[in-house]
Amino acid sequence: MSFLSKRNSLNFYKNKKLGLGKKRLDALEKIGITKISELKARLQNEDEKDEIEKIIPAKYLKRIIAPFPNRMFYSSTLIVKTVSILLPIISIITFIDFVYIKITKSNPPVLLAEETIEKIGNQVTISFLENKANFNNSTKFINSLYDSLFSLEAKRLNITDKELQNAINNWILEIRNPYEKGLIEFHKQNYKQASSLFVQSIESSKSKLSEKYLNLGNSETLQYKFNSAVKAYKNAIKLNANNADAHRSLGKIFYKLRNYTNALTYFTKYDSINPLSFGNINDLAMTYADFGVQTDDISLIEKAKFLYNKLLQVDSTGKDTTYNNIGVLYGQLGEIDSALYYFKKAPSLYGACCNAGFCFSIKAYTDSVNKTRFLDSAIYYTNKAIFLNPDYAIAYNNLGTTYQQKRDTSLAIINYKKAIIIDPNLPSSYYNLGDLLLSTGQIDSAKIIYTIGTRKDSTFMGNFVGLIKYHIVQENFTNAARLINKVEPKLIDSMTEGVDSDGKNFGEVLLNNLTKNHPKQLGRAYQDKELKLAIDRLRKHIN
Repeated sequence: MSFLSKRNSLNFYKNKKLGLGKKRLDALEKIGITKISELKARLQNEDEKDEIEKIIPAKYLKRIIAPFPNRMFYSSTLIVKTVSILLPIISIITFIDFVYIKITKSNPPVLLAEETIEKIGNQVTISFLENKANFNNSTKFINSLYDSLFSLEAKRLNITDKELQNAINNWILEIRNPYEKGLIEFHKQNYKQASSLFVQSIESSKSKLSEKYLNLGNSETLQYKFNSAVKAYKNAIKLNANNADAHRSLGKIFYKLRNYTNALTYFTKYDSINPLSFGNINDLAMTYADFGVQTDDISLIEKAKFLYNKLLQVDSTGKDTTYNNIGVLYGQLGEIDSALYYFKKAPSLYGACCNAGFCFSIKAYTDSVNKTRFLDSAIYYTNKAIFLNPDYAIAYNNLGTTYQQKRDTSLAIINYKKAIIIDPNLPSSYYNLGDLLLSTGQIDSAKIIYTIGTRKDSTFMGNFVGLIKYHIVQENFTNAARLINKVEPKLIDSMTEGVDSDGKNFGEVLLNNLTKNHPKQLGRAYQDKELKLAIDRLRKHIN
């Protein structure tokens, strides 16, 4: 293959009539930098690296992925320099993509199929960690993710969805070793079987160990087994310090745990490996923001603002998300006018999430001196969100919690029920409604709501906590102990990493509620030996 010369690059640039304006150069630079970043990521896979080096010699690859100068200034000589550097790189990497796809389509598609499953698995896990607190039903959510990511990957490879699925089907017929079998089970969303096969593969073969631990971590994450997922990801990094996906997944988990120091460590490491990941820059900004608010550290908050402003400059497609996140930050700081200014700049974000985000930020300040004003503002903006999107179930759920804080029980119940009617799979609405019914003495109705909630989503622990409370309040101590023992592993995981919609640990909510509102029943519960042991085990896991 002949590489493009500087002269040919510039002629190509002019012949395409792209011009030498700043916008065109920005677009060209972004394409080139993205291509370089994608190539670097692909070279992390040893098998794929071998295939790529069959197309382009290693010495040329090193030149292509060499550090690229940050942000060219727009003098005429530097424009020429930028164009002459970028166009050959874009051409070369595009050629690599073309030849690579051609190879994988003409030969047995082992590499294509395996790589696709691994890549989509990583993306699903990251999305799962980003949205776990908000999605309605984990199975439904993951299914939709698989479908969309599968189509995107097929499009990237310039083949149809059917061709990619055929490649995977053919590969399935050839698989022999436990690791590949584990990938297939993972692809089928049989995560328990996948974890078992990944462990078997790790114990039986020393090849691709870092990738095996990464996929084990992904599989454990999607089973809500976050403690074991952390161990697996750390092992992946121990074997390969540049395992970028393991770093980012750990960052996501520690962010969920509100362990911001560790989250920053792993997000920063990921950034050093993939500095052009807009998603990770956003992760860093959110972590600095939440850490700064938690510790009242202005320097951390300023770092968050700097990163958000950086994203506004370089990520044109994600501006609404960034504006929304800046609004959330100002809301957390109590600067409501500034928060509203940024939320208004994000009108297209999921239809109404910009306004819902404003409600979330206000909720954090409902304990302030002027509590009524904040609650009324939350109701106003939540209704505005509902006006923009009448089927926004989460907004109705949040409206219910706000009315509940205003002690308007009837309106709270109405809005929780509206949320359930719109989205029968939203587990937090059952949890909130059940708790409200239990606290107002409608005990049997609360039991029915909790039970339906557990059937709709068995991974959401709030409704199980509600049923445990119900049995203890009714002094059905044997039933309470049985239920705790049945869901204890998941419940403990939810205590060590999860919080309810008000930011409280589920275990803390359970035991504090019983101590405050039902002390007599709790006292008698401790006379039941099995239930006492079960409650004591849970208490150990409350942070």
